[in-house]
Amino acid sequence: MNERKKIFLLLLTSGILTGISVAFSKYLGFLEWISLIPLVLALNKLRCLENLKLRHAYLYGLFYFECFYAVCFHWFIYLYPLDFTGLNNFYSVIVIILACFGLSFLQALFGGLVFLIYVLVSRLTLPKKFPIINLISLPVIYSFYEFTQTLGWWGVPWGRLSLGQVDMLLPVEAASLFGSYFITAVIVLVNSLLAFALTEMRDGNRSKKYALTALTVFVANMALGSVLMLMGERAVGEDSITVGVVQGNYDSTEKWTSSPQSMLDKHLDLTRGAASDGAELVIWAETALPFGLHPKSIYSIQISEVAREYGITVLVGAMSYDDGEEYNAVFCYNPDGTVDETLYKKRHLVPFGEYVPMRSFIETVVPFMSKISMLDEDMTPGTDSEIFDTDIGKVGSLICFDSIYEMLSRDSVRDGAELIAISTNDSWFSDSAGIYMHNNQARLRAIENGRYVARSANTGISCFISSTGEILSELPPLTEGYLCEEVYLSGRTTLYKIIGNTFVYLLGTTILVPFAYEAFLEIKRKNANKCKQ
Repeated sequence: MNERKKIFLLLLTSGILTGISVAFSKYLGFLEWISLIPLVLALNKLRCLENLKLRHAYLYGLFYFECFYAVCFHWFIYLYPLDFTGLNNFYSVIVIILACFGLSFLQALFGGLVFLIYVLVSRLTLPKKFPIINLISLPVIYSFYEFTQTLGWWGVPWGRLSLGQVDMLLPVEAASLFGSYFITAVIVLVNSLLAFALTEMRDGNRSKKYALTALTVFVANMALGSVLMLMGERAVGEDSITVGVVQGNYDSTEKWTSSPQSMLDKHLDLTRGAASDGAELVIWAETALPFGLHPKSIYSIQISEVAREYGITVLVGAMSYDDGEEYNAVFCYNPDGTVDETLYKKRHLVPFGEYVPMRSFIETVVPFMSKISMLDEDMTPGTDSEIFDTDIGKVGSLICFDSIYEMLSRDSVRDGAELIAISTNDSWFSDSAGIYMHNNQARLRAIENGRYVARSANTGISCFISSTGEILSELPPLTEGYLCEEVYLSGRTTLYKIIGNTFVYLLGTTILVPFAYEAFLEIKRKNANKCKQ
């Protein structure tokens, strides 16, 4: 087997193993601590290849990330058939293939730059003088790449490495200090150290040093996680409330074809059950009522009556129309039956679900892709955190896709949220790995911000998450019901709440250092030549 085939095999192995460790974190998350070793070995081979062109380094990266994301997004097959969109079976298959491999390819287009930059850095003067830079550059570049996925509609931070560690909790507790990208850096660093230990097997002492350092980094992160978890548990205040989450369990077709009144009746019955069990706040799923909800409509009046009868606050997911704009929103019904003036509007809409990016281009080139959205017109995103200042405390809402973008929850907490309420509709995922991956994002948000999370999902997973990311109780997928839990309101300030993504900004600056040094040497050489002349 020639060297290039070995590299492809290493990348294929690493991409698949890392993908399944993220997608099936509950059972295979531990693999992440070794699954990137083949990737690092492949990169080390690439930087040693003579006459390797940078475009070829990029293509290797494209291949790796396509393998990785294809595994992460495998759950798209559970969307079949897409009859709720009006597409026939043939177009459903085409769309699902495009969604799975096309979205993976879109992420890989940017992921390939990780390889290109890594190889480019290795060719500069500074890494040649200080070889350790080759060791630490991949954790830096990989973590910064993950961050860039949050910057445009094309980036979907669904496969961040920290998600693979959420079920073990201790490895991700440091996210409350530096964010989830710090966890990614630690994971990649440990894998890099182990890969270098294998590479240096002929030099026993050096190999042992790399392996021992890897073990030290891993243990140190676990120890830090233990301390932070203990501190987080002790930081819980005395202000607790009983919250209920409602799971109506309407599948993707039923949700848009069922009688509005029957859907409302089911949610009201579940709300009465939660209130009877002591809930002071009841949260409904995203678009639990998939139609426009006007405060004076007959539907709204019925919700108000239940809120007033039981003296509870109810957060209702529904559509909102204002000045010709359509929003995916959460309404707040107060214990006196009034509808709160504050209205939360979803801030990060789902591409091809709630709006079509580059609509005119898509409609011209691939018109059937523009029909995936359930809506004829694009929805409008919200712009503010819109905290609900209720009688029982300040509640910050997030809707579905909002919860995978860490800055949105941080903004809510900085604006005063003492509890995070997530309303989501994951019926598209059925009972696939997708719903668990999405729920793990919510657990990261809890850890980063030191807040309890109450999550209401249309078909699951509805659950309660502690401020340290532990799932306190949950309703299984594809079941109807409600769940009540005592949660704690918190004004706790985590370091992440203060500094946000400063850590990853520093990583971005670090990437520039070898290039800056190269520019300095070039200027120095030019000045020396001028002096000789």
